[in-house]
Amino acid sequence: MKPDFASIKRDYEKLRYDLLASNMAHLALLSTLPAAQQDQALQAYVKLTVQQEETVEKAQMPELLAHMQAAHQRLYSGLRGVVKMQRAGLL
Repeated sequence: MKPDFASIKRDYEKLRYDLLASNMAHLALLSTLPAAQQDQALQAYVKLTVQQEETVEKAQMPELLAHMQAAHQRLYSGLRGVVKMQRAGLL
């Protein structure tokens, strides 16, 4: 039995909002760390991102790599933004 379009859309929306909540949790956690640990967390994120992208490159999946790189950049920008806001006393 094939799922209907409405069911697929509900599942998609649920995953979308779950991802939004997860990203907000990451941003909140990062904002509570001292500055040195924030820098370490960002460096660890970059290192893991590079490792993941290298794995995808080896698997020769260029379309996946492009989507992953864009997603990583969006999340990294959000993380850096939270760090800047926290250091400016806005959080």
